[in-house]
Amino acid sequence: SSDDVWVGGTGSTLLHWDGTSWVAAMLDTDAAALRPFTLEDLHALAVDEAFAATTRGVLRYDGAAWRPVPGGPRAAVDVLAFGDELWALTRGGERHHRVNGIWDVSTQPLAASYGLSRRGLHGSGATNIWSLTHAARPERWDGMTWTDMVVGAFGDVYSVRVANDGAVWTASRWGPGTGFVVRYDGVARIVSNEFHPLGDVVPLGGGALGLTVYGFQLYDGTRWAAPVDAPPRGLTSMTTDPAGTVWAVGSAGLLARWNGGAWTEIPVATAARLTAVAA
Repeated sequence: SSDDVWVGGTGSTLLHWDGTSWVAAMLDTDAAALRPFTLEDLHALAVDEAFAATTRGVLRYDGAAWRPVPGGPRAAVDVLAFGDELWALTRGGERHHRVNGIWDVSTQPLAASYGLSRRGLHGSGATNIWSLTHAARPERWDGMTWTDMVVGAFGDVYSVRVANDGAVWTASRWGPGTGFVVRYDGVARIVSNEFHPLGDVVPLGGGALGLTVYGFQLYDGTRWAAPVDAPPRGLTSMTTDPAGTVWAVGSAGLLARWNGGAWTEIPVATAARLTAVAA
């Protein structure tokens, strides 16, 4: 929400916005001992619970402080949690799953272009989680097993998002500087075959907002077009809050918010490169 935003990045940067001011995250002794680290991904469940994937492992916020999650991967690039289940994905292709404090690990080859985006895990609940492991073949977890999903994507899929309506959006790279965006709701539909990928695609209502080498482009359900109000340059990662507001972060402590009509830059008390945001 607009008064509960976490951002993280290089140099062990981890800050919280309460709607009024920025406060540096409180790390317990064990988490502080892991510094320096880079925040790769953030997932907030509630005001008093959030998770972070970092280059030194997975951290959990319990409402008072951030603490290492014991037994998890030594480094993670994506994190996702629902209830008492926690998922973490590593750049080496390990997919870690924690249930009731017990970790299970599986290893699969990651797509060659993975790393362009930090959204290799996404879902709408514990029985509908999508993960990127096989090139061009995302997998879906139904609460019991993983299933290869043929969603009509081309090239190497590097970003997957599950929309509120249950549709799955994927972005893929196809040759130098171009790619595809596919919307899948049981039937795959290519919504762009000239997409120039750079970072991420987030669903918005019946459309989507995509970050490309030419800046942000908005898909209204029919066509792609650049938003009237161009966002600040240097943005690298984005998310949406429950109200549908887009939050994006980037270089030199850049945080911007988009309400569907205009981008607003929000000053952040850091000059670090921000790489993750949760709202």
